[in-house]
Amino acid sequence: MKISDNQYGVLVSDFVKSGSTASVTVGAGRLKPNVDYVFHTSAYAKDSGLHETSWSPWARFRVTMPVDLTLPNPNASAQNPDRSAQPYTDTMAPPSPWKTTAGPSHDRSVAPGTFGTRCTTSSNGVKVCGKAEPYDGRNFTLHRGTGAQAKAAAQSSLVSGCDPANPRAGLWTTRFEECSSFTMAWEASLNDVPVGTVKALVVNERQLDPKSGNITERINVTDVDVPATIPAFTLDAPKIDCEPSGNCGVQNVSGWTGAAAWVPGDHHSVSADASYLWGPTLTGPSTTKPQVMKLGVAVALQGNPKIPGKTVQTTPAVFMDVAGGDLENGGASDQIRCDNTKIINKVPTIGCVFHNYVSTYTFNAAKYLQASSHAWLIQHKLANHPGSKADSKPLYFLPDGDISGNRTVICPPDGRRPTATPAPSTARRTRS
Repeated sequence: MKISDNQYGVLVSDFVKSGSTASVTVGAGRLKPNVDYVFHTSAYAKDSGLHETSWSPWARFRVTMPVDLTLPNPNASAQNPDRSAQPYTDTMAPPSPWKTTAGPSHDRSVAPGTFGTRCTTSSNGVKVCGKAEPYDGRNFTLHRGTGAQAKAAAQSSLVSGCDPANPRAGLWTTRFEECSSFTMAWEASLNDVPVGTVKALVVNERQLDPKSGNITERINVTDVDVPATIPAFTLDAPKIDCEPSGNCGVQNVSGWTGAAAWVPGDHHSVSADASYLWGPTLTGPSTTKPQVMKLGVAVALQGNPKIPGKTVQTTPAVFMDVAGGDLENGGASDQIRCDNTKIINKVPTIGCVFHNYVSTYTFNAAKYLQASSHAWLIQHKLANHPGSKADSKPLYFLPDGDISGNRTVICPPDGRRPTATPAPSTARRTRS
């Protein structure tokens, strides 16, 4: 920085007593905000006339720009937004930095987005292959019935925002609820000659508990299409597999509500309820050890297309929330994560979430103006846009061990940030 408007060509301080700190005043407009500067010094003794023949090493400093906001007066009576009303989404969260404990799992060797095909062959040459895939709005034709069919379709929902009679395409979740749709198919052949394919549309509902390891599920078979070449089709009660088996146990699977049997032209609906429980104490770690675990849940519908005069083995069609048996990295958007990491009075509290769902936190900006302004500022001005929904940059849970260190940086005990230097304005600033 060239100094040409004084007789010395440098900034010169007043004389001070030996051992005291000398300071100089930098005029307004010479320093720019958010720019690094270096300076060095050389001393002169007035009484003796002695001066240093060399300069000190360069020292670096930076001028930071303080936030200058004029905020209105807060409204102390402003009500907090309803943060429990989280919208359904079919969008996966960005990769999470969570490090979880993955338990042992069975082999589910299928690629992400598919569930594999399972076949059975009877001794008399009847082969049935069952498969499932996410409903995309095109891979099943809904039959809009009247009378008894319409009444059956108007069954109650387990979770909010889910209408089995008008299914969504794909996998949809909130933090604690799921409403997803699948197309199931059972393809029958006799001595390698195709006989026909039975298709069903299944709407699966799940409800999690943020305060326990209880998981509730409702499996809605909302529509079945039996071809004329197959005189009848039946379903056994659903089978559910929850992993890790040592930590997730199926508690109950009900039978179907209604007759789980169809003939060509019959499209009535049935449903079944199930419940299972996650806990670190089933056969796993101690209850006092905080643990985070991702689960894998597979639902199998056992179908039996009837072939006149032939014995047909029941064949499963399966949908699941994990691909390839990889609980840690193979999860779909509806994969469940449970933990007992929240410690209250040294007692872990258990809860479960759909961990690929990103919750939205809405500030009470009318009541907490400073906090809301600060959040807006860092979201818009920092390069990584932390917490910005528009930029798909969610915030992540801060582990307990990092809370004190984080608070020290944001709120130092003495109220000062030692690395900060006030920015110059029209007033003159003093540099020591």
